Amino acid sequence: VTMHPSLVFSDQAGLYQETTAFMVGTNLLVVPAVTEGSNEATGLIPAGLWYALADEDSSQVATLTGTGAMQSFTVELYDPIPSFQLAGTMIPMHNQAKMLINDTKASGYSLVFALDSNGNAKGSLMLDTNEQPLIASNTYWLDYSASGTMSNGTITMRINSASAPN
Repeated sequence: VTMHPSLVFSDQAGLYQETTAFMVGTNLLVVPAVTEGSNEATGLIPAGLWYALADEDSSQVATLTGTGAMQSFTVELYDPIPSFQLAGTMIPMHNQAKMLINDTKASGYSLVFALDSNGNAKGSLMLDTNEQPLIASNTYWLDYSASGTMSNGTITMRINSASAPN
């Protein structure tokens, strides 16, 4: 579900002025370049710690501290759209995008954890068993909680809990 950032961060009045950035769910902020020919993407970044979603090949993790103020990012035509994951959250992603939904589902999932300042993150993953409308017997919610530590440039993650609600 895409939505305006002020719907997620309603306590930050300055976000009501935002006209280009949007949220995907409650944990992912997207700041697109919207002016033709421009190499700049600009948006109001909600207060908090954010992790830039990097290319798979990148070994660097960029962080951004949002202040509720306007921030600009340089982008080129074929660069990824600037996207940021809120610290303390988990975003499930399919391992590979395929042409058919069932093939995409079969590729598995990756859980992308963005640790908060205490080294914790949590999130949920919804799995449906088929293409039928959402029916309780065909749908599973999995809740994850994780913690991590960093030492010598290596992050060690531990899943604290993974549960399926009754």
